[in-house]
Amino acid sequence: MLRLFCQLTNSTIYEDLYVFYSSSYITTTVQSHQLFNAQTEANINLFIKTTTNTFLRSLQMIRNTTHGDQLLSSPLTGFGLIGLNDGSGVMRFDGLDYGDCSCHNTPLCKKQSSIYNGNGSEILFNITGWYVGYYVTESLRPSTLESFYNQTSFNQLLYHLNSEINITILNSTIDSQYQPNAAIGDILNQLMVEKWDYSFSFESYYQQCQPKQCQYTYVGKFSAIYIVTTSMSIFGGLVKVGKIIVPLLIKLLRNHIIPKFMKKRIMSIQNT
Repeated sequence: MLRLFCQLTNSTIYEDLYVFYSSSYITTTVQSHQLFNAQTEANINLFIKTTTNTFLRSLQMIRNTTHGDQLLSSPLTGFGLIGLNDGSGVMRFDGLDYGDCSCHNTPLCKKQSSIYNGNGSEILFNITGWYVGYYVTESLRPSTLESFYNQTSFNQLLYHLNSEINITILNSTIDSQYQPNAAIGDILNQLMVEKWDYSFSFESYYQQCQPKQCQYTYVGKFSAIYIVTTSMSIFGGLVKVGKIIVPLLIKLLRNHIIPKFMKKRIMSIQNT
């Protein structure tokens, strides 16, 4: 069942990735590097969240339907045949009880998974972190993989199962976001993904857009020192310009404009 869950999450991710890869990032103008990175990362995070939520909703619907229809599991861990006490020999299926939990009310009933002797009267070995319950899928969710990290515990399990298969236990020293005692249901809620690796390239986006022109706007606030120094430089420049222009204006007035004006005035006086 654990392998089936892994295959199911894997196929779900690949199918959604196919749809995601077929989508396009379209803009009317070239976005800035920062905006492109922010929008692209937001789209990727949305994809991860949507894929996860869609899978979990579908899984929850199946769980609710299965329990609502009270389907029987093959190990008969949820319901069992119970004979009536009226001497009729009639038997019926009735929900099994797990302590204070009844499979009539919830599919979440569970108990410690154990290996018993031949007649079921004695527990030979308790499987650490492993549970049995109403359905295999439901008892698997709260279970952990602790026994698969412990060589001694795993060897005892193989001994009581009378199995000689050669299996390498899980390595607890490998860096992982999931601890050995993490519930399988919690791992499943993350689509059994250790880490989402992704990358995006602004350079590829820019080359694909092939912009014909580039313009930008700089918005800033000038400091008081900048304003004073700029004003002084402007005034200093005006003084220098004045030193050049004023003598030229005086020379122009003295040599051309004033003589012409005086000549016109003399002619006017003579005419009168």
